[in-house]
Amino acid sequence: MDRTAWIAVILCSLGMMFWFQKFGNIEPPAQSEKETAVADGSPASADTPDSNASEKTGDEDTSKTAEEKNPGAVKAETFHIELGQVRFAFTNIGGGIKHVELLDQSKVMGQEDEYITLNAFADHAIGTLSSGPGDFESTVYEIKKRTKNSVIFVGTTSKGFRVEKRYTLGQKNKADDDDPHLVHLEINISNPSKQTLSSRYFLYAGAAVPISVDQSTKEQPSKASAYSPTYYFIKDESGFDYEYVRHFLGGMFSRAKSDEKINTEKLNWAGVSSQFYTTIIEPLKTEDVPVWASAFEVKGDLSDVGSSKEKSHGIQCAVGLPELSLPAGESRTFNYEIYSGPKEYARLKALGDDRTLVMNYDGIPIFGWILGWAIKPLAAFLIKALVVMKGTVGQFGFAIILITIMIRIVIWPLYAKSTRTMKRMSKLAPIMKELKEKHKDDPAKLNQETMQLYRDYKINPAGGCLPMFVQMPIFLGFYRMLFNAVELRHQSFLWVEDLSMPDTLFQIPYLDIPFNLLPLLMAVTMIFQMKLTPSSGDPMQRRIFMFMPVFFLFICYNFASALALYWTTQNIFSIGQTWLMNKLPEPELKKVKSSKKAGGGFMSRLAAQAEEQKKKQKTIGDKGQRHTQGKSKKKKKKN
Repeated sequence: MDRTAWIAVILCSLGMMFWFQKFGNIEPPAQSEKETAVADGSPASADTPDSNASEKTGDEDTSKTAEEKNPGAVKAETFHIELGQVRFAFTNIGGGIKHVELLDQSKVMGQEDEYITLNAFADHAIGTLSSGPGDFESTVYEIKKRTKNSVIFVGTTSKGFRVEKRYTLGQKNKADDDDPHLVHLEINISNPSKQTLSSRYFLYAGAAVPISVDQSTKEQPSKASAYSPTYYFIKDESGFDYEYVRHFLGGMFSRAKSDEKINTEKLNWAGVSSQFYTTIIEPLKTEDVPVWASAFEVKGDLSDVGSSKEKSHGIQCAVGLPELSLPAGESRTFNYEIYSGPKEYARLKALGDDRTLVMNYDGIPIFGWILGWAIKPLAAFLIKALVVMKGTVGQFGFAIILITIMIRIVIWPLYAKSTRTMKRMSKLAPIMKELKEKHKDDPAKLNQETMQLYRDYKINPAGGCLPMFVQMPIFLGFYRMLFNAVELRHQSFLWVEDLSMPDTLFQIPYLDIPFNLLPLLMAVTMIFQMKLTPSSGDPMQRRIFMFMPVFFLFICYNFASALALYWTTQNIFSIGQTWLMNKLPEPELKKVKSSKKAGGGFMSRLAAQAEEQKKKQKTIGDKGQRHTQGKSKKKKKKN
């Protein structure tokens, strides 16, 4: 990349650093005892069987907790229904899905019998009814019917409503393909009393926690950090897509909140997400309903990974049902589609209704708002191309290398043009130096003379920036695509054990710092690349640019090794391109005749027009002066 492109990338990286620093490790605000219960994901009601539950893991049996804490209470029942590579754990406490095990996604690399478990750290089942943030129904349901792919729960809420929930597994997506992650939920709410009953209920979408612990190895456990965010998301038909990224709620510069409630217009879907996995609830009939979300501190195994001083936070969410006001003997039925599984772009695309938005491809500080229109389609294209290429070459590492080379070949003409422009500009350096000395006290004149110099030699100063407009969206699209690519989890390449993690070979003795080889190779290739790139700046500027490899090494050292592999590959290819361009004949620096079209740009045309206008005014002035002088002479002669 040329120097202007590097400046843009640096600004982007600084923005990301600021984003992670400001929002990745924010401590939750002080809360009251009741609010603390909400933040921990515990129900506020004392009669809930799970209210005093101890710290949970994904395999904990809630029946023991219920019986120990509530002797004589109705026994909690948990049973499993397995469909393809997904195992659903249902519970009668709340009448919902306690957790979802993904049998094709191992939790820890090398341990195939431990699976990724969604909603494992939540105190409530997906599908539990709630009256608001932290206020969950304590209903113990009866299992009315159970088959190999469905279950029906029946219970009575504390407000007197009779609720029947029918879960049907293995639904078809919008592409008419069977998806084992899809569940259809039908809720029938009736009023068995002799008076009108009114209430507002929410349907719990579950909780998401940072996934770093789930992609670690025994030897190199990784810390849950800002780079594995959890967030909730809402999409409605008002034209707004709400995406509150990070562990806490609130906008970019707002104070973090323990819980938040949002009214939507014609809700399409809502849910929670981590770096690689998501749970989405979609009402099959869109209505104006609220959605609430709440942050909570994760307890148990997740907070023990890495430093014990660090806290990990998750997020939970619930979708509102239409407000109920049922006369005696009447009922209402609501239908929902629940997706709980990996964030595979092709799978989410087949679900329809823009559910690929949970990939958060434009979730990049500053540049995401400016270039989001280009980043999103590029990232979507790149992940599809990566999967197709992997099917051809057999490994994702080789697929990344091949796609990188293909991209560099496509933008070669722009790169060549930029290099030749920079070479020609570097030859103007002596003349530019003279101009700076000559007009050091007159910046306006210096700028005018500089533009005239570019016109005289037919050089477009923006030509060196041309590749930036193509390379920046590609780089950012690659970054976002690789960051969320669950396909790369536990995929090895050469010495890299997991392309979604840093390629740590060992811990540096006495420093307790991981030795990551790929980022170091990336920095070395950047230095070589910059030494070969034509230089047109002063010595101080060149020294600043030479510091960039160190800067980027610091930024990318703990990123996914797939990103370092991409960047190292494009650096090596750029070195080859630059070497080849340097072997070609040097471009001529030839002065051309000044004309209206010189330079070809808007500024050049504007300057030429201004110059022409000056000449016209001067000509008119000269004619006027000659006319006046002629009159004077005639007058003198007459006298």
